[in-house]
Amino acid sequence: DLARLRNPPPEGLLSIKVLKAENLEGMDPRPAFLGPATSDPYVRIKVGGERFQTRTVMKTCNPTWEEENSYEFFVFSFAQHVQVDVFDWDRISCDDHLGSIHESVKDFIARGTGRRRWRLAAATEEEVLRKEAWLTLEVAWMRLVHPLQGKEVLGPCKYVLCFKIGECDGLPHDGLGDSFKVKCSIKHSNLSRETKEGWSKWTSDTTSRTLDKVRKLRDHGFSSETIAEVEDVDVAIVDAFLNNSDSRTSEEWLRKFADSSNAREKRCNPQFEEVLLLKLPSQQVTAVVELIAVPTNKKKQEAVVGCFEVKLGEKEVVDGPWGLQAPPGVSQEAAAALSDGKVRLHGTFTLWRLDLSSEQDEQFRAAPSP
Repeated sequence: DLARLRNPPPEGLLSIKVLKAENLEGMDPRPAFLGPATSDPYVRIKVGGERFQTRTVMKTCNPTWEEENSYEFFVFSFAQHVQVDVFDWDRISCDDHLGSIHESVKDFIARGTGRRRWRLAAATEEEVLRKEAWLTLEVAWMRLVHPLQGKEVLGPCKYVLCFKIGECDGLPHDGLGDSFKVKCSIKHSNLSRETKEGWSKWTSDTTSRTLDKVRKLRDHGFSSETIAEVEDVDVAIVDAFLNNSDSRTSEEWLRKFADSSNAREKRCNPQFEEVLLLKLPSQQVTAVVELIAVPTNKKKQEAVVGCFEVKLGEKEVVDGPWGLQAPPGVSQEAAAALSDGKVRLHGTFTLWRLDLSSEQDEQFRAAPSP
């Protein structure tokens, strides 16, 4: 399963809420009559490829955060690292580093979930922290579980939707675009994720015999359109070769035929092999899936050429394929291509419930000293 090899399912979600910091170093000096130096602190957290940053609290060495101060991070391996850094925001110069926490996810959770007080450390051996500063976090570890029925966790994220996308087939050979990507959104929300651009399933194996075959077919009276269909390339490359075969070397023509064949395959049968992950606030949702044409000319805009909806929440797994329908306002060409229902997207939706994991989990038994 290439999609799951490239995008393994998460082990769970690590929720981190930033509550307060204490005794941070003052990096912004003030006149003596105004008191000691202060800082404008904010916290930045990184787990894997996800990042989160709190708002900046102005003019204090003992900040508290009460709004927009939490984030749920996907964890794919307990060997991943949690990087927490506290900075002093500066309007002109680079932000000053005030301390950090850097541990593996396993060790981070092993210290205990719930409200925890952490001593901030220097980020490098060269850095020296002149004050003993502390950061208070609220930590929760949530596993992905079935069945869907069960007690929901508190907070904005209660379920995780995994959408494994394979390929799209049935697109016309002349294509509805140069390249495609897939976007999955949750209806009546701003939650969405999208794939990278699709790629061709096969790599063309054109050889010198390909060029000889094209010439022979022409000599036997076959049209350029027929030859292009036989060789699975664009008509334009066949015409260019037959009319100007002496203008390039055989190697150059073979590369052009191979590029044309690969591009044609990518237009009519794009491969995605990705897993999109969405954090959901509720179990009953409707997923809106769109096939988006991505033009080679970046001056042109992307366009939705097909879509469908899937209601989720009753079953843990919903398998495709699904037929794409023409969205409102789509071009006549796209509407005609989708009218027979042969354009399909292959994939699987899997819905998981989040469950608060206790500290009795075996992998977290050996807790390091705080």
